[in-house]
Amino acid sequence: MYLFKKNTINLIKIKINLLLILSSLFFFTNTFADEEFVGFIDSLQGKAFITKGEETFELNEFDQIFINNKIKTDTGSSVIISFIDNSLLSLKDKSEFSVKEFDKDSSEPSFVLSIDNGKFTFESGSIAKNKDGEMKVKLSGLDVKLNGTLIIGENSQGEKNVSLLEDSTGNLGTLEIGIEGSNETKIISDSASGVSLSFTEEEQQALSNGDTNNLTTTLSSSEDTRLSEEEENNVVDSIKEITVQSATKSEGKIERAIAKQLASGTIPDANGDGIADAADVEAYKTELLGLKKSKLDYVVDQSTDDLSLLSEIIVNSNSDQSMGLMENMIENNSENASLLMTEIVEQDFDIFSHVSTSQTG
Repeated sequence: MYLFKKNTINLIKIKINLLLILSSLFFFTNTFADEEFVGFIDSLQGKAFITKGEETFELNEFDQIFINNKIKTDTGSSVIISFIDNSLLSLKDKSEFSVKEFDKDSSEPSFVLSIDNGKFTFESGSIAKNKDGEMKVKLSGLDVKLNGTLIIGENSQGEKNVSLLEDSTGNLGTLEIGIEGSNETKIISDSASGVSLSFTEEEQQALSNGDTNNLTTTLSSSEDTRLSEEEENNVVDSIKEITVQSATKSEGKIERAIAKQLASGTIPDANGDGIADAADVEAYKTELLGLKKSKLDYVVDQSTDDLSLLSEIIVNSNSDQSMGLMENMIENNSENASLLMTEIVEQDFDIFSHVSTSQTG
């Protein structure tokens, strides 16, 4: 009888522990599933790593980015991140960033991007271009508010610098520069203009600890900077090239990248069944193709005066995508559509063969 009672008690304990484990797994899976990703690795040269809580993983193309994930690139590496508001971030060498806030769906959308180290290029998306939105880039003490536009800069210990440029569709916004803990601001509205600022080692250490009370460096001590015409053109050409490459990735390339994610165990639970496995390949591919279409629609919408980016995408796209983009422009902006046709014909784009290929599938 004693043995029977003991075995029964042990069996009950095992069942209780199993239920606790399953409950924990259920809670974790659903908590993770409810969390929406804010961006993904669009392209990667070399190595980059993501830290989630206490764990660090090597990244692959199309791996997802969530709020407060810390992303680091290795020496000699570069990474392009596409965010779901159609903004783009380019980082090189030993850089580090994280997303502190991201909300693109509310009446007052917000996006706070922290560049903790390294050189960067950031082209803003719909949040920064929304009159009620707020887009900030934080550089360990230097805060930069973007109203639309393209920004380049560097955060290297106490040395900070940022410059304003026209974005890849020819639109120019403004930068509002500020120092944490100070009400002093500086507005930059001229393309290729910027500021450079140096914090002392003590100030940078204080900022790292969240202390803004004893800063002596002010914006009045910052240095006005200006990019050369060559530097400006190189940056704009680079972001255009990045956008074209992102917008013209084939479905096959996306499938191969997702298959690599599956093999390395980083594929997301795209179909929402609580398990990340082979069943998610098609669902995630559909999701990425949807984001790609959203980006293309955004480029069409933003291409009002400068049509060079859109024409480059059309010329380098497959026939179906090329025809879809031209039809979109004709429906939404017939005046610019004729200018677009002229521009792509000048690039020896054979529109008739693309029409024929698109119609025959």
